[in-house]
Amino acid sequence: MNRDRSGQDFDRTRANCSSADIQYNPRDPDKYIANPDIFSVPANGTVGTCGRNIIRGPGFAQWDLALVKNTKISDRVNVQLRIEGFNLLNRANFGFLTSNVRSSSFGTMSSTPDVDQGNPVIAQGGPRAFQWALRLIF
Repeated sequence: MNRDRSGQDFDRTRANCSSADIQYNPRDPDKYIANPDIFSVPANGTVGTCGRNIIRGPGFAQWDLALVKNTKISDRVNVQLRIEGFNLLNRANFGFLTSNVRSSSFGTMSSTPDVDQGNPVIAQGGPRAFQWALRLIF
């Protein structure tokens, strides 16, 4: 399926912009772009007026903490206890933004960075998580 409706062999067409002032709601994934009405679908055979990469996604911020206790058992044997916490403040980090103006979910985000990467694991933008480990070193 060809997404190019401009007839100029572009991979994707840009939207039309009625204003250069894009307002964001960084804590609301359902209305991340506060004023989506400034964007419109360009007519077939035309290229949109919006510049390239004008929409910015949310930042990523996460506080992680690790506590480590080393205990010497003998000259050659140590035991290490590790407790690690990820996203301690439980800050919501959102993933990719739907930037296709033809989509009904334009300007929204529906996932977290770990899900976007196809690898939902600890420490990649998900909710607060803790893990512990006991390690024998010899």
